[in-house]
Amino acid sequence: MLASKPIFYLFSNIYDGVNELVAIVDNSKCTGCETCVNECPASAIAIENEKAKVDKEMCVDCQTCVDICPSEAIVVE
Repeated sequence: MLASKPIFYLFSNIYDGVNELVAIVDNSKCTGCETCVNECPASAIAIENEKAKVDKEMCVDCQTCVDICPSEAIVVE
């Protein structure tokens, strides 16, 4: 029953603890609006110095932040 498991659990099993791709924030575009912080299912994003910062250890490459960032400041590489 997949719906009962948090999304970060589902994605973390794909990589078995090793993230091949990680979200990267372009600080020149980031406005610090916190949309990505609020929507990240893995709680991998925080605001530091008024800009989003991704914890690469926690990022599960779900790309939610890429899809919801209003300033298109986040990419996955």
